[in-house]
Amino acid sequence: MNGRIFFEYAYLAIAIYCGYEAYRLWNIPEAKVTMFIIFGVLALGMFGFRRYLRIKNKR
Repeated sequence: MNGRIFFEYAYLAIAIYCGYEAYRLWNIPEAKVTMFIIFGVLALGMFGFRRYLRIKNKR
């Protein structure tokens, strides 16, 4: 069970990293800012989804 919680927070760490990179590269015209924003949103979605499933299966 601890492995599942670890991977939930790993998704959260990836989302924070992608948000930081998007913020850092925002004013650079050739940067792939949208890629980092999309990956950050997807990682947040996976964090919420995995957390929801873990709590639902625990009941």
